[in-house]
Amino acid sequence: MTVSFWQTLSRLALLMIPLFFSHPSLAREDTAGTVVRVLPATGGFAVGELIQVEVRIVNVENLYGADVQLAFDPAVLKVIDADPNLPGVQVSPSDELLSPDWVIKNEADNEAGTVWYAVTQLNPSPAVSGTGALCTFQFSVVGEGAVTVSIDPQLSTRLGEDIPAQGKGAFYTTIEKKFNYLPVISLNP
Repeated sequence: MTVSFWQTLSRLALLMIPLFFSHPSLAREDTAGTVVRVLPATGGFAVGELIQVEVRIVNVENLYGADVQLAFDPAVLKVIDADPNLPGVQVSPSDELLSPDWVIKNEADNEAGTVWYAVTQLNPSPAVSGTGALCTFQFSVVGEGAVTVSIDPQLSTRLGEDIPAQGKGAFYTTIEKKFNYLPVISLNP
């Protein structure tokens, strides 16, 4: 199947949508309240590409445990296993903010389109405050379309009290990676 010039142009335009319509606040860190966000927040990718993803906690106080659940379209994205030596598909814990002393849940389900990561510190680790990565992983782009990655965060203090947090997911556009030719424009007839 050959791809026409207009199909190629429309696919390139689809990749550019996040650049023109993304809000500047997606790229900055929030200063009011605790936010758990998926980074990159927007982007355009081709089938076969890998997306380096970070789940980042912003502006938290007295954090001791975190439980985050993500949802995505498995027809478009697939999580790459961070530890092939263990059964199932996992993400990579990060110790940038919270020490992953006890990883309670670390499971990505590529059929359901979910990631569930729950972790807590253990005594004598002190509670932490600030901003940092909770976990990281890679998405492989396996299909084309527009896809939202939603996130549902639950954060807690050392005493198990809830820390209110807003979840901010991501939006990606993907296209099939097929460019059979480049158009040639001749200035001489």
